[in-house]
Amino acid sequence: MRTSKEGFEFIYYKICNHEVFQNNSTCEQLPIAHQLVLMLEHLGSNGNAASVGKFAHNFQVGRGTVILVTHRVIKAIDSLEHDYIKWPNTQQRRQISQVMRQEGFDGCVGFIDGTNFPFYGKPAWQVEVYFD
Repeated sequence: MRTSKEGFEFIYYKICNHEVFQNNSTCEQLPIAHQLVLMLEHLGSNGNAASVGKFAHNFQVGRGTVILVTHRVIKAIDSLEHDYIKWPNTQQRRQISQVMRQEGFDGCVGFIDGTNFPFYGKPAWQVEVYFD
């Protein structure tokens, strides 16, 4: 997954003190920066390139480590939710909804940031309503 050095460092410094990285085990954790890289690469891949086995081989870790690290980093990032994702108040929702209605999205309150997450393929169900 591509990210700038600044973007990587921003995320790293936001999560590096999270409790999931406080090791209470006799098994040493990978450095936090390595865990973040592994998770970003894992989530930024698709198809065969996204297989746990491939990441385990490429990062020279066990398959369970790939899954554990991915979950661990997601938990740390998820804890930042309230700092960055705010639900609009009543007045803001009305204003946003009016603009969305004018743009053809009746009933929509808004978008997170406009980032598209392309699907690997079209869904099998209700394919006629799929768009990206």
